[in-house]
Amino acid sequence: MGGPNRRIPTCYASPPLAEFISFAKENISVWADASGEKLGYGVESLPPSAPKAVRRDVRLNEILALIDALRERRARERLIASDELLKRIHWA
Repeated sequence: MGGPNRRIPTCYASPPLAEFISFAKENISVWADASGEKLGYGVESLPPSAPKAVRRDVRLNEILALIDALRERRARERLIASDELLKRIHWA
């Protein structure tokens, strides 16, 4: 994780998890991107081109944010992310 910067929200701060989880609007998990609108702590995106790609594809944004939530160590978020990711895989 990096220091606070303006970036693109991910993990619990991005849809679809943001619909299920209450969180402080500051110090959220974000991807490095100069055009991001939120202040938070950097999470390295998988792949590095994710911040640019998710601006064009909402579904990709959701899937990558869910994967990032699985990478973090918060048990509740990981459980919800796992369920939501499985739903999206079965829709494909």
